[in-house]
Amino acid sequence: MIRRYLKLPFAIVAFAVLTSLHSSASAAEQQPQYETRKLTDNVYIFRYGGAQAMFVMTPDGVIATDPLNAKAAAVYLQEIKKITPAPVRYVVYSHHHLDHISGGAPFKDAGATFVAHRRAREHLLHLKDPNVVIPDLTVDDQGTALTLGGTRLELHF
Repeated sequence: MIRRYLKLPFAIVAFAVLTSLHSSASAAEQQPQYETRKLTDNVYIFRYGGAQAMFVMTPDGVIATDPLNAKAAAVYLQEIKKITPAPVRYVVYSHHHLDHISGGAPFKDAGATFVAHRRAREHLLHLKDPNVVIPDLTVDDQGTALTLGGTRLELHF
């Protein structure tokens, strides 16, 4: 009889804890946290949920990396526009993983040129994912440099 009375309060507490955890998880899924932080005069880090990208401001426009996913990309562009009215001229893919690059469409629609390693482009062409912008320019194993507005950004993959 004592066991029955102990089981009921335990079940109620367990249910309350699980409900609370579910509510917290649901809220986190709905509204990922994001942050934009200035690193130097013209370099910023954009964090969204557990992912990170960066952008470099120049007098002639912005060079951004990894547009993440569709939801993150909308916030990413808003964050860039809070800092500068300059357009995003280049988007550089750090690698071909979809969680870092499936948000490119709004950047492309705004006129950005996409850059990635040659093998990443080949992989994306083979993948044929409609949510991924295929890079316009490629970089080989030797690397290259993008120059925009007097700022030189060396790309090494």
